Amino acid sequence: MLGRVLPSRYRYLRDLHRDDRGLVYLAFDVAEEREVLIKQLLRGGGEVRTRFQREARALSRLRHPGIAQIYDYNLSAPQPYLVMEYVPGEPLSQLMPSPAEVLAIFANVAEVLSVVHSRGIVHRNLKPSNILVTPLGEVKITDFGLASLDDDRPLRGEKSAYAAPELQGRRSDARSDLYALGVMLYEYLTGELPFRSGFGPLSLLRLRERVPSAPAELDVLVAELLAPDPAARPRSSAQVAVVLRACAQHDTDVLIRVRRYPPNDHHDGAPLPGVWLEPPLVGYDAPLNAVREALGRAREGQAQLLLVRGEAGLGMSKVIEELLAMAHTQGFSWRYGSASQTVRVPLAPLVQALSKCGPDWPLDYEPLRGSLPEPALPLAALPAAEEALYAQRQRLFVACLEQVRRCSAELPIVMVIDQLQWCDEASLLLLHHLLANLQQAPLLFIFTIDPHADVSDHDVGDLWRSFPAERIITLDLHPLSLVETQAFLTAGLGDAGVAERLAPTLHRESGGYPLILEQLVQTMLAEGTLRWQGDAWQVVAAIPPAITPDLGQALARRLSLFSPEARELLALAAVVGPTFPYAVLRQAVSYPEELLLDEVRGLVQAGLLVEDSASSDYLTLPSRTLARFVISQLSKRRLRSYHRRALAAWQAVEGIEAERLLSHAEGAEDWEAVIRYASLAAERALGRTAMQSASQHLASALAACRSIDLPAAQRGELLLRQLQLLQRLGRREDYQACHVELSALIDRLPAELVLAYWAEVGQQAWNEGEYGRAKEAFNRVLEGSSSPSAVRVRAQCGLSAVCSVSGQPQEALDLVQQALAEAHTLGDPVALFDAYVQRFNTRDIDERYEVSRQEIEAALHYARESRDPALMAMALDSLATLELRTGDFATAVQTLTRAVQHATQSGFRSIEGFARANLGYALISLGRLAQAREELERAQAIGEALGNYRLSAYALAFKLVERYFANDPEGVLRASQGLTERHQAASPGFYALALAVKSQALLALDKLETGLEAASQALATVPTQSMDTIITAVRAAYILALAANDRHGEAMSQAELAEVEIRRQAEQLADPLLRQRFLAVYYNRVVLDYLQRQGR
Repeated sequence: MLGRVLPSRYRYLRDLHRDDRGLVYLAFDVAEEREVLIKQLLRGGGEVRTRFQREARALSRLRHPGIAQIYDYNLSAPQPYLVMEYVPGEPLSQLMPSPAEVLAIFANVAEVLSVVHSRGIVHRNLKPSNILVTPLGEVKITDFGLASLDDDRPLRGEKSAYAAPELQGRRSDARSDLYALGVMLYEYLTGELPFRSGFGPLSLLRLRERVPSAPAELDVLVAELLAPDPAARPRSSAQVAVVLRACAQHDTDVLIRVRRYPPNDHHDGAPLPGVWLEPPLVGYDAPLNAVREALGRAREGQAQLLLVRGEAGLGMSKVIEELLAMAHTQGFSWRYGSASQTVRVPLAPLVQALSKCGPDWPLDYEPLRGSLPEPALPLAALPAAEEALYAQRQRLFVACLEQVRRCSAELPIVMVIDQLQWCDEASLLLLHHLLANLQQAPLLFIFTIDPHADVSDHDVGDLWRSFPAERIITLDLHPLSLVETQAFLTAGLGDAGVAERLAPTLHRESGGYPLILEQLVQTMLAEGTLRWQGDAWQVVAAIPPAITPDLGQALARRLSLFSPEARELLALAAVVGPTFPYAVLRQAVSYPEELLLDEVRGLVQAGLLVEDSASSDYLTLPSRTLARFVISQLSKRRLRSYHRRALAAWQAVEGIEAERLLSHAEGAEDWEAVIRYASLAAERALGRTAMQSASQHLASALAACRSIDLPAAQRGELLLRQLQLLQRLGRREDYQACHVELSALIDRLPAELVLAYWAEVGQQAWNEGEYGRAKEAFNRVLEGSSSPSAVRVRAQCGLSAVCSVSGQPQEALDLVQQALAEAHTLGDPVALFDAYVQRFNTRDIDERYEVSRQEIEAALHYARESRDPALMAMALDSLATLELRTGDFATAVQTLTRAVQHATQSGFRSIEGFARANLGYALISLGRLAQAREELERAQAIGEALGNYRLSAYALAFKLVERYFANDPEGVLRASQGLTERHQAASPGFYALALAVKSQALLALDKLETGLEAASQALATVPTQSMDTIITAVRAAYILALAANDRHGEAMSQAELAEVEIRRQAEQLADPLLRQRFLAVYYNRVVLDYLQRQGR
């Protein structure tokens, strides 16, 4: 069976594993002459198959000696399979390694996981049976394929002892694998699992309680790995590997039996989105090399001191982590203590650091808690009155000194005191004592200092004045440069491609502060606004992202360095900005000029404000993220106050755009100003045909109207403008709501607004195919006015269109002639356009082509004069209709393509829909069916979204035609199910065309009687004033249906009538070329062929 399923190059050897979902067996690759492992998916739903495929493709791009390589796969087969490297060896579950071997094995596992996680993959099934140790001592992680068969969580009813708690109901990430690593470490070091059952820590004991000889670092590491909260676990598997490697390095025999993988792992392929790795330090190569050399000198017994100075947000914690990892690789143990700004407990940092020196910690701490003097005293001996206390302290200091000496003799020590500037005086005295007396010990002291912290109690520089200067290294932290930001992002995103604009954008937003940059990237990854696209990471949405608590904390730490005045100034700049003249800021604040200049200079120096390169009078707040954060910290009252100040300041600037003033008027809740500036902004948007923006501005004005008592006429004018825009944009629900609000005001509006309202109602009714309601509305306009006006011309044209579809051609012609006369009297290009387009639409086919062409040229002229792309689209659509009538389909396609572009630019959805429907018809005539179908689908979708049944019927009819020409009669019948009575009422001609095409599909499926019924219904439905193309098609369909049902006499009569009518219409065309084109189109091949078959 297997030989029939797989390619012949693989010869089955034996089964290795089988269950109800998959099969694993050993095979021989004949082509490569090697044994391979083949995994095959036998069963599983769509989600299981999808996960199997995604994981297989990801792993196929991984190359690492610690991962079983995938050689081949077929994911489209009914039973997908993977061909993988066969790894001979024993699973860890069947081995009993020594404790030192355990550390080396899991250090290798952690290093392999760092590569796996860098590609966005989570194993989710890490356990001893999936870790192989080869006869050569190599460690390989296996069963990625089986893991991919599972969901993100263990299967229902299964609770693996190695599965992290979050796998029961939450998404997994790389930290879930670290939990499994912690369980295995605990198990193999103690001989039992850390938890008795399930996921609860029922009887968890710390590692050192079970194995007292375990190093303290290992005890801390295992406890962190087993933390129920993923956030409390180590930040990366690479850090875990460093600690494990350091704990195992003293056993050289282990390094022989368990081979370590080289650090320069090469892998290719695109990363999966959503993964941020812990990038290495960037921009500190020289200082780190100096520290590396200092560690060597410290190991030889020459104590060294490293001062790390930097403000909040520059990555101090990351620096300390990197330094400790470096120290581990050189065999150092570490001790850590941190001072607190808020809780100043005597000796607390030293107690924290030195308590790890062993169980015999000498400090009797409690008696000293309240008696040690606080920082009021200088670094000197105590007064004689406290001599007893002084003696007690001296004994304590001597004991501490001896304890540190003894510990460092066993293993070199790195002692970190974090935030030294907040240390109490007692801690500083003890540190001074240690520095003075341990200069010939294997020690590296690391003190971190924030140089911007406001500490006036004592000078911490006194600590190291007696320490040899040549042994002191200073590492000053700094913001990342643009080049360093690029490197930071590349490393953090998995050594993958980074879009060219990504680094400059995020550098601007973060100011180069690593902590802010990291939180910003993680927030954007979580939001999905930073994604892998093509071959690089790209920003796919506007910045700033949401301000998460972590990102907000990072930003707040940076801002805490500045004075309250500077922070207020920054908040004002965020409200006023992002770019503004200095004069606006000066007017918005109440500071003295000298103080304002000082604070601005400080913010510019810090990079939070930037002077405009074109004009030094302008300032920019470059980080939108920071602007969003500082605004979010303002109370509603203060924010409103800031907007009022900004509005007043901007109003004094000549030529300022209405949109900026509108935003501040809204923020200040100055509703009269909102209405004024929103109206101006809407006019400005309409001038550039930005109808969506114009509608948004009018919505702002109308919202403000509800907050104040505005005169009905002013409110009605705003509502009417909004109603017209919403009709153009096709936003039906908003249109209905606006219509209801305007209807309630109708009795309080002036006459000209009432007439414009009824003209709008008539137009909407026409679009929806409700011709009776449209006629009533247009008549109201004409009855309520006598003098020429644009509204009256619009109503005359609308009523003419209603008469045309209602079988009243003379009335339609009379109305449009009146409209033309009044439009010329007005000289209004829009009114003239409306009249000429409608005059063209009312002409019969027997009228001269040249006359119609002249009317369209006139319409185009007035459309250009109006500079309205919607009118241009309508004129071009009408011109294309003329080209379609004469069979010039190639030219019509070009014209309609331009019409679609203009309609899209204008945002007038219904015009776009009709242009696309006509374009679909022209493409069908040229045999370009795939393109035609796409255009018709879009046209029908627009019609349905707008509730425009005329457009919907038009597009649907030609969709049936396209399916018919594609030889898909079943597709014709499926599409015809969308026909409704609303389509028939709105457009009886195109409804009849759709029925005609449906009849031909039924005939093709040998449903002859039903096909004749459909053809008869089409002939009875089609109006006599319909387009000649429709009438010809309906007649042809009826002739074919009669012939198919052996009613040849009736078919013959219909064919002869059709021939006479077509020739009569052709004779009306003066141009012989046009007449020839017309006959080629309308002397339908169906009619001609039928007459020829009958002997004509």
